[in-house]
Amino acid sequence: MAHILLTGSAGSIGRCIGPSLIETGHTVRGYDRQPTPWTEDALVADLTDRGAMADALRGIDTVVHLAANPSGRASFDELLQPNYIGPRQLVELAAEAGTPQRLILASTIQVYGGAADLPQEQRARLGRPEDAVPNNDYALSKVWLERLGEWSARRHGWSVLAVRIGWFLRDPKESRSLDAKPSAHAWYFSHEDARTFFRAAVEADYAGFHVVNATSQPKPGRANCSLQPAADTLGWAPQSVFEPSQPAD
Repeated sequence: MAHILLTGSAGSIGRCIGPSLIETGHTVRGYDRQPTPWTEDALVADLTDRGAMADALRGIDTVVHLAANPSGRASFDELLQPNYIGPRQLVELAAEAGTPQRLILASTIQVYGGAADLPQEQRARLGRPEDAVPNNDYALSKVWLERLGEWSARRHGWSVLAVRIGWFLRDPKESRSLDAKPSAHAWYFSHEDARTFFRAAVEADYAGFHVVNATSQPKPGRANCSLQPAADTLGWAPQSVFEPSQPAD
């Protein structure tokens, strides 16, 4: 049983995976600027609140870090506090607490978003963990978060997983938007696949730093990124496939 701190616990992914982790037998403490609706063990605070974060980390051995400004249109100034200073402070306070052993960081599949700027032969080889071609400030902040994770694993001896999360549908509007973009169907990440993925991320036996892609199963010939690293590291494979006109979970 893991003792988990879940940042961004009131967000769409947090609301999806938090109760699932509890059902699996783990204890989960939420942390968000908004009240977390699925647990009473949660703090309402900003990610950069040092005192609140230090309190939240007491007794924690696993951190699942989802909190961020997720907008692809956000400027660097808008991303600075939540996407840079907040995660760096989280790592610092976790090291001071001396208890976390595992850090799971939410990156984004958007780190491949600049592929259109590359020659065709380079685009064809994209999708591996070592690849990153961000095309906006948000994706760039997530590349930095991945490097923070690698540094943390090397410096503190933690097990660190950077997760390049696919298109997680939050509402019917997003479902219609994805439906209208056939080229993006391979990025789909279902709610059920998110639940099984994060359970595996918490429970699997791995050490050191790893980068994995997290999407649902693409149709044959439509894959845009490799799911093999997640299979190798976590023993995880998705079960869902996006179908056009599929409603949001």
